[in-house]
Amino acid sequence: GHVRMDARYVLEDTMLLAEAFPEEGEFAAAVANLTRTLELLARNRITPGALKHQLAGWHSCHFQHRVQQGAPADCRIVYRQDGEWLDILAFGHRTRPADIYERAGSERME
Repeated sequence: GHVRMDARYVLEDTMLLAEAFPEEGEFAAAVANLTRTLELLARNRITPGALKHQLAGWHSCHFQHRVQQGAPADCRIVYRQDGEWLDILAFGHRTRPADIYERAGSERME
C-alpha cells in the first residue's frame, strides 16, 4: 500500500510532535516508531480500531513513542484505507499539546 497525507498537516503534526517530545532523543524515537507503524499499517499488519461520531469511517492506530515494555501507547495515527492508499488524517501524541482527535476532526475533515 501507499501512504498519503496533506503536506500542510504533515508539517503541522511534525511540529506538534516535536513540541510533545522536546528532548531530541525522545523526538527521534517517536519519528522512528511513527515510520515503523506507518509501514506496518500500509502492509495491513495492524488491526485498526474504528472511530465513532465525527470521525466515523476513520481508524485509530495506537503506538508507543519509544518501544519499551509496559510503556503506554501514547501516540496515535488517525487514518482510513482507500483501496491501495492509506489516507492519514493526523498523527502525534494522544493529548500533548492538544487532543489529537479534536485536531483530526476539525477543519481537516472538510
